[in-house]
Amino acid sequence: NQHVKMRVTLMPTRILRIALFVVVAVALLWPVSPAEAKRTLRIMTYNIHVGVGMDKKLDLQRIADVINAARPDLVGLQEVDRGVRRTEGKDEIVELAAMTKMEYAFAPNLDYQGGKYGVAILSRLPIKNTEHRMFENKREAERRGMLRIEVEVEQKILHFVTTHLDYQFEDGRLFETEQLLKFLEGVSGPTIVVLDLNDIPTGSAYKLMRTKFDDAWV
Repeated sequence: NQHVKMRVTLMPTRILRIALFVVVAVALLWPVSPAEAKRTLRIMTYNIHVGVGMDKKLDLQRIADVINAARPDLVGLQEVDRGVRRTEGKDEIVELAAMTKMEYAFAPNLDYQGGKYGVAILSRLPIKNTEHRMFENKREAERRGMLRIEVEVEQKILHFVTTHLDYQFEDGRLFETEQLLKFLEGVSGPTIVVLDLNDIPTGSAYKLMRTKFDDAWV
């Protein structure tokens, strides 16, 4: 690519600001008494490029090894295939869930080569509910969407969201970001968003996300 891709984790201002590298340890500030301990979560965002590495080889075990080494509680995955010919018809999220011993949710944003392509989430916590919302698009041929799950932490519901934005056009990324934030307006409670923005810090999509969320990288 001739432009810089940025993948970040975004959280509402009511959640503690923290540093993010590939994995981020999240201290969620729940409304609890001082006697109650804070629960720490490890959060990961990972564009797996359908499991194909820079050596052009399909190897899901390598992906699972990275995840297992980081020991995350929640993982947002982008570019995931299910039953697609280019990736040998593998059900990638099922295989990764088995290799990492985590629960999963999948959002099929595109029909492709006999299968589905989209985003997914791995969770060490039981997944209570899921929501998949498709984005309308402008010029880009690829349809995109967001996946939200609910998990329980300290008897409170935490919302965890992943998506992958338009890589070609800035106005497309901005349009998708507007829809994402609209979808999340009705979500009540602590929310963590991890995504492949395909954007730079001066980009309009990133700036719009920062009007509602803090950037954990910062």
